[in-house]
Formats: sequence, structure tokens, C-alpha cells
Amino acid sequence: MNKRKPESWIKVIGRLSDKSKRAAVARRDGLKDADAFNMYMAFSIDSLGAAGAISRANEYIAEQRDVFGGSFEWRLSGGEW
Repeated sequence: MNKRKPESWIKVIGRLSDKSKRAAVARRDGLKDADAFNMYMAFSIDSLGAAGAISRANEYIAEQRDVFGGSFEWRLSGGEW
């Protein structure tokens, strides 16, 4: 079992940009919070270092924007939408 602390990761969170689509997904999946995140990825500070994990997280966001266009909003954990 992995017992790493949450601080050991830089997390990227993505959600659908369109509020009505988020609400439809929440209804479909039985979620109480329509603003719950839809995608999640984490990069290890232990193996990449803090600067490397942040850099890789930003690269991931750029790659996902290329793939999904404006369909999703992206942020690092702790950031604002």
C-alpha cells in the first residue's frame, strides 16, 4: 500500500467547462456536486522534484488543452477555477 503524504504530489484537476454538461454528468452519475472534478492526474515530487513536478503538470495541462480544446478547465490543486 502506498503511504505517501498528499504533499508529495502536484495534482492537476480538470472539469468540463460547460456548466450544463457538468450538471448532466452529475445527474447521470448520481453526484451531489455538479462542480466535482472530472479528470485528475498527479506528479510525484519525490521522483521529479518540486520544480520538475510543477513543470510536468503544466506540460500536461498544455497537452490536454491541445486534445480537448476549450471543453475542459484545468488547474493545479489549491488553485482557483
